[in-house]
Amino acid sequence: MKRHYNTFIYALVAGFLLFTSSCKPDECKKVNCAFSSVCQNGKCICEIGYEGVQCEIASRDKFVTDGTYLVNETGSFTPPSKYTAVIVNGPRNHEVLIKNLRNGILAGEEVLATTSNDTMIIPSQIVNNHRIQGMGIIKGRSAIVDNPFLNATIEMTYSVTDLNTNIKDEYGATENTTSFWDKN
Repeated sequence: MKRHYNTFIYALVAGFLLFTSSCKPDECKKVNCAFSSVCQNGKCICEIGYEGVQCEIASRDKFVTDGTYLVNETGSFTPPSKYTAVIVNGPRNHEVLIKNLRNGILAGEEVLATTSNDTMIIPSQIVNNHRIQGMGIIKGRSAIVDNPFLNATIEMTYSVTDLNTNIKDEYGATENTTSFWDKN
């Protein structure tokens, strides 16, 4: 009789453990992920080009919103210059277009870049017979809730190689070749 009683108790405990372990609460039940992102283990997995706890922030908006920049730069071959560059939405949700890079030397052509979090990457590309590549990091969050990057700056590091002369002009690579982009 004692043996049957112990077997019954063991079976009851095993059944209880099996029942409670299979009834885990759904960690994603109360999580709302934006922009077609998905919830996994209670956290949003963002689609490319989005960030934030609920993937509610489009990364490129940091660069594009009020995206007119006063550029102050010196190249490894070009003298110091100041000019205006503009960053606008690109063809896909994580891409931007840079207008007037290098003060119009590219004859009005736009340069494509991708964004992820606080970084903008200019992949190697040929524009108006110039090879361009580089990156920039946006800095300087403001207290403005609707637009925390209103007064942001971008520290750029990029190179432009003239394919006719093979001269490579570098910006931001050293302290003497700065490329500082300011929204103010």
